[in-house]
Formats: sequence, structure tokens, C-alpha cells
Amino acid sequence: MGVPITFLDKYNPDQFEIIGMAKRGAGDPALKSKVYTKEDYPNYSDLNATPVIIQPDGKPKNTYPRILIRRKQV
Repeated sequence: MGVPITFLDKYNPDQFEIIGMAKRGAGDPALKSKVYTKEDYPNYSDLNATPVIIQPDGKPKNTYPRILIRRKQV
């Protein structure tokens, strides 16, 4: 799950593990679910720089960088 950086104030290592960062130049590129190309959108480089959300009209929009976390199994 991608959470805002403010999550770190509430981070409980017994409950969650941090698995990466969704931001250009940070973390594991294999965690990216889609790589946009010039054929997809004219601003493909911007879309590849940070996390993207799909708006109700179907167009992608950049959002703030996110910390990727996973809930630990009990």
C-alpha cells in the first residue's frame, strides 16, 4: 500500500514493514506497476517520475511520493 510520508509518525514496525519508496530515483524500479511511454501521453516523463492516480475522466495525474508498506502477517 502507498502511504504519505507523514505515516512515519505513526509507524509501528511490529505491524508494518517498509518495502520501498514510490519516487523517481528512489527504491526498487521493479515495484513500479506501469511505465508510461511517449505513445501513451505527451507528459510520459512526468508520469514516470512519481506515483500516478487515474482520475474519473480516465486521465492519469501525478500525486505526491509515497512510502510503500506491507502489513506483517500475525
